[in-house]
Amino acid sequence: LPLELKARLDASVDHLDVLAEMFNNILTISKAESQSGTDLFEPVDMKELFAKVLDFYAPMIEEKQVQLLMQVPPGEVTVQGDRQLLGQAFLNLIDNAIKYTPKQGVISAELRLEKGEWPWQLLIQAAECLQKCWTR
Repeated sequence: LPLELKARLDASVDHLDVLAEMFNNILTISKAESQSGTDLFEPVDMKELFAKVLDFYAPMIEEKQVQLLMQVPPGEVTVQGDRQLLGQAFLNLIDNAIKYTPKQGVISAELRLEKGEWPWQLLIQAAECLQKCWTR
């Protein structure tokens, strides 16, 4: 195949992968919101899940020379939830923080216990990109 055609085909495949992932996410969210969605709930070790996401993004963090400040509480941090949805939420937050933090910037990630409706909160802050990033 000519190089230009191959590049277009590769781009099309990439777009289809993104669309398939979005569709799967919509299905998962819909299932989680329905009564049958509680079938997906299981004990999830948030510290382990958080560590896996950060390991996944380690090459991007290193390449961009971003400093990651991470705080997690001592002891067990377990919640009942959908591991896939929680992982996707972590991925999205860290991905956005890396994407919008300038080279050699600082990202602060904190998992902490809060009294209120939700027992655990994940705060991701990218100090240098206040226009495009926000805390979740």
